Amino acid sequence: MHRRAQTSIGAAALAVFVLAAGACGGSDKSGSGDKATTTSTTASTSTTSTTVLLTTDSKVAAALDGTILTAAEVQSALALPAPPQPFTGTGAAPPPPQGPLSLDGVAKVFPDPAYKGLLEQGEASVGANKTYAAAIGAGAVINVLAVKFKDATTGGTFVQSATQVATTFGGAKTNAHPEVKIGVVPAAVLVVPPAPGAQAETVVIATLYQDGVYYQVSSSAAPGSVKDEVVLKLLAAQDAKYQRTKASIPAS
Repeated sequence: MHRRAQTSIGAAALAVFVLAAGACGGSDKSGSGDKATTTSTTASTSTTSTTVLLTTDSKVAAALDGTILTAAEVQSALALPAPPQPFTGTGAAPPPPQGPLSLDGVAKVFPDPAYKGLLEQGEASVGANKTYAAAIGAGAVINVLAVKFKDATTGGTFVQSATQVATTFGGAKTNAHPEVKIGVVPAAVLVVPPAPGAQAETVVIATLYQDGVYYQVSSSAAPGSVKDEVVLKLLAAQDAKYQRTKASIPAS
């Protein structure tokens, strides 16, 4: 497979897991809130608790948060009758972390701790995330994740590693969209069927820019209810906003 094609598929594959973990019941880990607490016991006599901050006051993360599509902008991009509401989760699946995120917060959006290693490999620093419930299909959820990598080269390393996800897990249909010229990777939509025990398929696209800014746009809903054009329209709107606001994103 051509290296650039592998890159786009890998980007899409990783984006799939954003909603699979946080919005659609693909993980039983808590993805919301400002903190995650882990507890370990040593020598059966003492207990140590470590608090991991998922949010951050980083200027880069705050700027990324400001570049993500708002509810009103999602409404405009998809011609919805009303702005989508923030996704508050379900009893079995809380929403993923929201707002400006630390690297731990970005990693928590994904379903497995191993993704933090991939993010570190790509020299990711911070990110931001927004999740909406939208009337575009039965139970539809839209997620937009932004991540800041050191640059496009290191971000590409992260994307290439994600190719393994696409080839290993299988079952996904990749739709190339060569007509879409956004970012430094070829545009491809990945449609992933419901995971065992789940009821929603995920439709996703992602892009990476020269400055290392990375956006993943995904929607999860009942199979067949979300078409490629939904995420393509959202990506186009996200790209337009990025072009208007990229000067506000600090280099580090």
